Amino acid sequence: IRLKQNKYPVLFLTQGVTTKYPEYHDPRTHTIPMAVHYAVSAGILGINVHSEDILRDSTQVKLARDAGLVVFCWGEDNNDTSTIRYLKELGLDGIIYDKIDYLTDKKESIFLVEARESETNKLRQVAIDNFVPPAPVVGHTPFRKLDL
Repeated sequence: IRLKQNKYPVLFLTQGVTTKYPEYHDPRTHTIPMAVHYAVSAGILGINVHSEDILRDSTQVKLARDAGLVVFCWGEDNNDTSTIRYLKELGLDGIIYDKIDYLTDKKESIFLVEARESETNKLRQVAIDNFVPPAPVVGHTPFRKLDL
């Protein structure tokens, strides 16, 4: 999975300790420290944690950051502007929430901006790769000495 990171960032999805959902069967998802350990050992970019566990114990963000991981969070708690502000203060790299167009002044997703730039670069490269210089006109030299 780490080989895909040259094109797509890979984050390990975990819910950590939660009262809202039944526990996943995968034990790597049961706590943030277990998710951090797995992400580091797998060599992936980071973790994506359910916000309930971060709001319960915010020191876990530092644990993940100290391990060199990117930290995102998800969950319905993130639909509150004061929670979003608090999570930003904790230093999270990304906060996933609903109705982003209502809760932020940013009107365009960074993924759309990056996709557009990538597409522009691809089109530019196709144009360069397929450029065919014009054929010379028969009987015409591009530069002639003028007799003055």
